[in-house]
Order: sequence, then C-alpha cells, then structure tokens
Amino acid sequence: MKYIVGILVAAGLIMWGFPMYSSAAIGLWVFTIYELFFNSNERLAFREFMLSLYGLNFLLSPALTYHDPDLAGGYPMKISEEAYFELAIPAMLCLRAGLFWVKTEIFSLNFQTVRLQAIANQEVLRFWLIAGILLKMGMGLFPGDIGFVVYLLSAIRFVAAFSLYAVDPRKYRWWLLLILFFEIATSVQTGMFHDTVMWLIFFGLYWVFLKKPSAAAKLGIAFLALCAFIILQVSKATYRSEKTAGNADFGTFFSVLSDNADKGIFDEENVNSSVNRVNQAWILASTVRNMDRRQDFQGFRLVGLYTEAALLPRVLAPNKLSSGNKEIFRKYSGHYLRDGTSMGLGVLGDGYVAFGYFGTLSFCLILGLLFGLIFKIVEGWARISPYFVFFVFPILNYAVRPDCETQTIITHLVKSTVVFGLLMVYYRTYFRKRIYFLRKKEDMGQKLPDVPAAMLAEPG
Repeated sequence: MKYIVGILVAAGLIMWGFPMYSSAAIGLWVFTIYELFFNSNERLAFREFMLSLYGLNFLLSPALTYHDPDLAGGYPMKISEEAYFELAIPAMLCLRAGLFWVKTEIFSLNFQTVRLQAIANQEVLRFWLIAGILLKMGMGLFPGDIGFVVYLLSAIRFVAAFSLYAVDPRKYRWWLLLILFFEIATSVQTGMFHDTVMWLIFFGLYWVFLKKPSAAAKLGIAFLALCAFIILQVSKATYRSEKTAGNADFGTFFSVLSDNADKGIFDEENVNSSVNRVNQAWILASTVRNMDRRQDFQGFRLVGLYTEAALLPRVLAPNKLSSGNKEIFRKYSGHYLRDGTSMGLGVLGDGYVAFGYFGTLSFCLILGLLFGLIFKIVEGWARISPYFVFFVFPILNYAVRPDCETQTIITHLVKSTVVFGLLMVYYRTYFRKRIYFLRKKEDMGQKLPDVPAAMLAEPG
C-alpha cells in the first residue's frame, strides 16, 4: 500500500503541473511519512523518523522551492532541478538502504520483564534521573572535552524518565513531565531549542509505540506538532534578538509565540519561512555548483581532518578543527557566513566535496550503516536491561539531524558510544549482583518491594 500511495502522490503532482523530478521527490517523502505513521504502533519508528526528517530537508523543501522560487528567500537553489534531484533522490535511497541493511530487533523490544529485574531497574533508574538533572544543571562548570562528557552523561535523565514511565506510567508520569518541562524551560532561558525539539519527538515516538493510539489520534497529534513546529520556527529569530538585547524572559517568549500564532499558523509568511528554514538542500546545491566549477575534490583529506577532530583530544591535536568551522563552509560551499551564524556542509555536502556524485551516495550509505552498527551495540546493552534500548536516543541525538556537521556526527557517535558503553559494562556486573541479592532475600522469605502487576509477566 505504501508504494501505491507514493506513486499516486507523484502522479497526481505531475498532473497538477509539478515537474517530474520534484513530483518523484515528494512522492518518495510521502512514502516515508506513510511508513512512519503506520509503523509507529508496531515499533519505535526511529529509522522512519530519520528518513522523514532527511526527506523533509532534501526532498520536500527543495521540491517546493523549485516550484516556487520565492520560498527560497535569500537561499536560492544554485543548480538545476534535474541536476539536484538526480543526486538527492539516489542519496536518500542509499541512506535508507544503510539504515535497514543491518537487521535488528532493538525497536520491537517488549518492555515487560521479570519481577526481580523490574525492582533492580527502578532503583538504578531513579538514581540516573536525579544524577542526570544535577549534571545538566552543573554542565557549565566543566570545560572542553570534560564538559562534553558531562553533557552526554546528563542525557541519562531522559533514559531514566522514559524507562520509569514504561515500568509504571501512573506512578512515574509526573517525573517524566517534570523532565520535559525542565528541558523546555532551559531552552527558553538559553534561546536554543534543538535538544528540546528532538527529545519531545523521541518521546512522541516512544509514547505512540507504548500506547498504540488510533490513526485518528495520531493524525491529531501530528497536526498539533506541525502547528507547534511552524510557530517555533518563525518565532526563534525574534526571540533571540530580544534576548541579545537583554529584554527576554519567559513572558517575552510566550508573547512572541502568541503574536505569530495570531497572524495565523498557516499564514503564507509563516509557512514560507518554515519551508525556507528546513531547506538544507540549498547548501548541498551550492556545494555541488562550487565543486563542479573548481574540480578540487578532496578525497579522504577532509574526512581525515574530521576524524582527527572527533577522536583526538585537543591536548594531542591542538590544531584540530573546531565545530562550526566557517572557513571550510566558505571554501567548499562558496558562501560567506556572518558573525553569529553557524552552518555545516552536512554529510551529503561532505560526500560531494570528497568524491563528487558517488561520494554523496557513498557517504549516505555509510551513515546508514554506522547507525545500523549503533543499533546492534545498543541491542546488546538491552540484554542487560530492556530499558537500556533508550540509549539509542542520546547516542544518535545529533547524528539524526540533517544540518549536523560530519565532524560533529563522528564525534558524537564515537564518544557517546564509549561513554555509555563503559556505563553498561559497570551495570552488567551490578545487575547480576543485585538480582542475586534479591533472589536470596526472596528465598529467605523476606518481602520484596511491590511492582506493577504488568511487570510480573515474562517478556514476550
């Protein structure tokens, strides 16, 4: 059915006057949205979400921009529609192939577990929740690489909150809401919303899988999420300007949101601005034009610089690239960035800089395979506790973003896997000892802590 839907959408757009390439791109994106919508009740639809997000940036937005160039604003597409989609469509298919190449059961785990495991989990998870909040609050006290490790470890607050909600939704829902409210408040205070948006989406994927709402309910949630996304996208710049001027507080933020909502959520200006803001394709198109003109393809040189920056601490590599390097962006995209503006070439652009057309396809395939490797690693952790499947979220939090630099993706994947892997090594031993201790207590006739009735079932 999903194939038929995608084909019908593409055919309908062609009949409506859309060019064939743009119609095919939108049809492919609708195909991924269909998968996300209907698969989300059956599994944690992380892969479907990633493909939908990349498709939003590299398929839907550029297709609309080619159809109506006024949507581009100050970021027009620099190559022809045919040249762009002959690259972007195969690239998205390669990303999909990489994501689904490695078979994994990680997204279909049953969160029910045996009684003793449930008791041991709750003790650890409550500790993680408190520790994560404290680490988040004290993150500014730690410099450089140590600060990044603290940032990673602070994400265990979400792992803990999601897990406790699975153990007993009624008992722990307020804990989860507190964590989400704390994240929103922090974003308003700092003016940075990326982390909050991603964690709200991750929770949405998890909640749908856990509660399995009806199609009508999911449509309602999707509509509300779209409205919130548009309003936030068009409000961020205004709020940050107010914050820079020193006039921003929580009241200012909600006032800006209200003003934009009053104009009409689907006001033409709001929708156009939102399409423009998620159109990462203009960076790829600019990179393609610039590199085709220069013919200065870098091979593995740039990848080597990214890998050095990701793997080596600055003590060992004092001249390594810093995140948001404007010179690399300027040199290979052909665009200058103003002070205070940060953009990256992204995986697709870096692939083209390295090896041209087939470099972009290869980098997309490799990115999908890297994600598959992470899935298998976390699947092993889930054998320690099924709730540890949620570590896939903090590990891939940045890598899932289409606007993320390749350097940042590599850094985040490597360091987070190492940090959380060490944590899992410790807790593998802890759980063995803890469950042995609980069994001894039970054998001696001592009463164990109560657990929800649903947790008494063996895992399916």
